[in-house]
Amino acid sequence: MMDHNPSRMVEHLTDYRLVSEVEPELAGLLIKGLRAAGEGELADQVSQLRYHGRCECDSDSCRSFYTAPRTDGAYGPGHRNITLDVGDTHMVVVDVVEADIVFAEFI
Repeated sequence: MMDHNPSRMVEHLTDYRLVSEVEPELAGLLIKGLRAAGEGELADQVSQLRYHGRCECDSDSCRSFYTAPRTDGAYGPGHRNITLDVGDTHMVVVDVVEADIVFAEFI
C-alpha cells in the first residue's frame, strides 16, 4: 500500500543525497553541458537532483547514474535524450521525461 502522506513523500525524497554531493565533478559537467546546449532550465535542476544510484552495468569505468527511481522498461511518452559534448574526455547523454532529468549517462 502506498503512503500518500505529503510529509512522508518529502521525507522519502530527502532519503537520497544530492548528486552534487555524491558526484560533484559530474554535476559540474552536467551544468556546463546543459547551459552550452541551451538547456538552462535543466541546468538549473542539477543542484537539486537526488542521486538514486549508479547504472547497473558491469563496467568499472561507468559513472552513469539515476536521478529518479529506475523504471522496469522504457520511459514512455514525454521522454527525450539530450547529447552533450562536455570536453575531450566526456560525452553525456541525458534522459529527460517531461521536464525532469531522470538519468545521466557518461560515455
